[in-house]
Amino acid sequence: MLSEVAKRRTFAIISHPDAGKTTVTEKLLLYAGAIKTAGSVKARKASTHATSDWMEMEKRTRYFHHFLHYAV
Repeated sequence: MLSEVAKRRTFAIISHPDAGKTTVTEKLLLYAGAIKTAGSVKARKASTHATSDWMEMEKRTRYFHHFLHYAV
């Protein structure tokens, strides 16, 4: 277990709204092997939503990130 903990890295992606944070996060998860397919912010019915957009509100609208930026 300690070896798994030692492998973990924590970092933040901070930027303006609509700068591509979710897209970058999805690609990082994909290339790290944590997910099988990268989701999309503007997912169509046939596509999957972004893994990092886990809240129902984020899945319905893209405004969560805007609210977060203004709240900080």
